[in-house]
Order: sequence, then C-alpha cells, then structure tokens
Amino acid sequence: MSLVCAPIFLVHLVSIALTKALQSYSRSRLEERTEALNRPHRADEIAHLDHRTERASESIAVLSGLFLASAIGIGTAHLQTPAAIVVLIFLICVLGVVGYVVAGVIGEVFAEPIIDSLWPATTVIRAVAFPLTMGAEAIERIVEWSSGSDKNGPRPASLEVEVPNESEDDEDQEPEIPEKARDLLSSVVELTRTNVSEIMQPRSAIVALPATVTAEAAAESFRKSGRSRIPLYGSNRDDIVGMLLAKDLLNRMLFENDSSKVVPAAIARPVYRVPETKNAFNLLEEMRFRRAPMAIVLDEYGGVAGLVTIEDLLEQLVGPIHDEYDAPAPADPIVPLGGSKFELDASVDLEDLNDRFGVHLPTDDEYQTIGGLALHVLGRLPEPGATFSYEGLDFTVLEVADRSIRRLKMDLQPGSQGADGRTGRSA
Repeated sequence: MSLVCAPIFLVHLVSIALTKALQSYSRSRLEERTEALNRPHRADEIAHLDHRTERASESIAVLSGLFLASAIGIGTAHLQTPAAIVVLIFLICVLGVVGYVVAGVIGEVFAEPIIDSLWPATTVIRAVAFPLTMGAEAIERIVEWSSGSDKNGPRPASLEVEVPNESEDDEDQEPEIPEKARDLLSSVVELTRTNVSEIMQPRSAIVALPATVTAEAAAESFRKSGRSRIPLYGSNRDDIVGMLLAKDLLNRMLFENDSSKVVPAAIARPVYRVPETKNAFNLLEEMRFRRAPMAIVLDEYGGVAGLVTIEDLLEQLVGPIHDEYDAPAPADPIVPLGGSKFELDASVDLEDLNDRFGVHLPTDDEYQTIGGLALHVLGRLPEPGATFSYEGLDFTVLEVADRSIRRLKMDLQPGSQGADGRTGRSA
C-alpha cells in the first residue's frame, strides 16, 4: 500500500503547489522568464488556459487527497490497539498539514518557475480532470440559473481603487491620490470599455504602398510622410501583404551597392491584424507582449477598416503625445486674419465656434470638432489646399500632418456658396 500512496502523495503536493502558483503568478515575470528561455509564446498560452488549468489541478489535489484518506482508513483497519491507530492518524495528519502548507508556500514563492516547468504536463492534468471540471462548471451554471443570474460567462476583471475618506483622522489617513493619478485611473477604466474601432485611424488616413513599389519610391514616401512604418498591399488596399519599416529599407539600401536591387516586399515584416471589435485595453497588452507597435484593423467582412498604433492606445491614457517634429499649437486656437477670415486649429469645438461667431454648425453628430466636420464633408483625409463650404461658410485646409487635419481657414462671408450650402472640392 505504501508503494501506491507515496507517488499519490507526491502528486497531491505537486497539484497543490501548481494550484497556488496559478493563483498568484505575475504575468510580467512569467513573460520575462519565457522570453529569456526562448519560448515567449508560452506566456500567452498560459494566460489563456490558466483558469482552466487551475481548476484541473485543484481537482487532482482533491481527488488524490480523497484517495489518501481512503488508504488511511484501510490501513488503520489492520492495527490491533487503539493507541497505534491514534498515533498513526496523528502522524498522517501532521504530515498532511505540513505538506499542504509547504507545497502552498513553495507554489506562491516560486510561482513562475513552477508554472513554466510543469506546463508541458498540464495537458495531461486537464485531460484527467476534465470530467471533474465539467461537472463543477455544470453545477455552477445550475446554481447561477436557480439564483436568477443570466450571466453564466466568466466575470469581467474589476479595478478597485481605495480612496482615503476625508473624515478620517489625519494620522490614520493614507496619502491622497493626486488628481492626475485619478484621471489616469479613470482613463484606464474607460479604455477597458472601448473598442479598437473608436480609436483607430480610419482607412482613408492610411498611407499604404503597392507591394511592387521600388526602394527609391518607398524611401521618398517615408521622407514625405514622416512615418516609420508603411503597409504594403497586393491586389487592392484590403490585401495588406506586409509592413515595411523605414529602418529595414534604409539598412538594405545602404548594404546594397545598387539600390534598384532592393525589393521592399521581400523585407516587409508580417502584419498583425485585429478585428474592429477588439477591446482596446486587451490590445494594448497584446501589442506590448508581441512587440507589435502597429496593427491593421479589419471589419466584419475582412476588409481593412483602419490602423491602430500603440501610440494611439497610450494617448487614450495620457493624452496627446507630441514629438520634436510636431509644431507647437498657438495660445489661441482661433487667429484673426483680417476681415471675415480666421485661422482655426482643427481641434476647436464646434460649439465654441457657434457661440463665438453666432453660426450654426452641427453639434449633435458623431464629430465635435471643426477637423471632424472637414473629414465628414470631404469624405477623406485631404491634401492642404482642399476647400469646402458648409452652411454659408467657406473652409480651406491649411495643414495636414500625422494622419489628421491640423489647421483650417474659415471665411464667414464668402463671395460664393454652393447650392445646398454643403459642398466639398479640392484646390
């Protein structure tokens, strides 16, 4: 009997350690370990299956514990004196408690190494415990149904922030959270409720090149656009075949004596694609883990809906990020040019224009700024010099940069107006 109980007891302890490890491991530490051991995809796989594996490991621990308890009962039946039975039960209880505590502590302290080392064996653990875990899930669904809850899926992760009560004594009160930190936490929560389609750069704003482009033409596109990555497309703009990096292109052109021998499509990197319904917060984590600073957003039909960068996601948390090439915005976003003409920053709110000039620009549509109105009327990201009329006003696009309209000119008293008051044309 002891020959059978010893390996079962070992399985029991390992299952306890693995369960505790899965309950307490750090995703970032696990990623560092798996990357250092040249298996970075394992961390993503563990994150996807950790809950299922935890339940399976816990089931194995319970099952092995019941087996050991049954074995103890059978063993005590052969003892002759009550004193021997008491001593045996006492020793087994002490051994079981000590083993449980030690295994649990080891699982928490060495969570990441234990999970990484035992992960190949978890496939067997999940398979063996499948009947138990399925039974447990069925019982959960029955209990939730009987309690009137219609949410049988996994509960969403919650974000809890403890804010000190101002009524508490100063000596017991923890330092107050700064206002900027509160705003950042609010932005994080908002990002967890946002889809990529609400953040992405629209299809019309994407700078893309055909896969047949020459190295010289691609380099010129990088110079003019200021971008570091440009998608390459095949038969049409929905057929994105690769992502061309300016660094890769320039390195290859410098390495080759004849730049005409450089084929941009041959050095393009794989494209990371996500659906437009993808949660923005989850995408930020995935892009960081995959080291993919840019992703192509697909619509429900598989066509290209837009493009999102990790900078776009970070700007949702900390606000606009400007680099040394961005022109500083003027103190007043509305600059008089003389007469009825004004230069406007594209971020000027339409309500502010209505209040300041007594005009009647729409404020109940999906756009709130004059730049959004210009994109809506023109139907695309325009070139500087494009003009359009709206409700008796003339507008001219003055500056376009970084995938958006930056500045426009507004004329309150144009010399002519389109018949319907809403016309768009290019200069």
